[in-house]
Amino acid sequence: MVRLESLVDNILFAAKIERDTHGFSNEEVNLSDLVHLVVEKFQTNKKNIQILTEIEDEVYYSTDQMGFISVVMNLVENAIKYSEVNSMVNVSLISTDAAITLAVRDQGFGIPDEYKKKVFDKFYRVGNEDTRKTKGTGLGLFIVGRFIEIYKGRITLTNNTPKGSIFELSLPK
Repeated sequence: MVRLESLVDNILFAAKIERDTHGFSNEEVNLSDLVHLVVEKFQTNKKNIQILTEIEDEVYYSTDQMGFISVVMNLVENAIKYSEVNSMVNVSLISTDAAITLAVRDQGFGIPDEYKKKVFDKFYRVGNEDTRKTKGTGLGLFIVGRFIEIYKGRITLTNNTPKGSIFELSLPK
């Protein structure tokens, strides 16, 4: 039931984000609280993946609260989905004078370099055997990329060492 609810939410949000960038609220929200909220939701998971956090307190930003929650949920859900059983996911939120940075690091399959730019395309899924076994629509990272673009931020995708991926979002202050 949760998966169906998440799927419907992603489809509706993807449609909204694609057609209307003015429908988002711009309210001052505590990103620290939102990231903690999302992480807490995923602390108990079927793959027994431990989520470690480094979340700076009281990080505020003017953004759309539900949109930001969707971004964090998609990143954490993907990190869990594409990681091996009993591994770890790291989530960090740090504020500097210039930007706010959210990073999600997993110990999963990783994403080959030739697919790194494509993963933010609508409905795109990496076409290897490891990822095809997992359920997904290819909307989660599209939502993340588009949301960050709307807020004039940037997103990078790099390899984690020794394996996995690091998604790092930077929102300008």
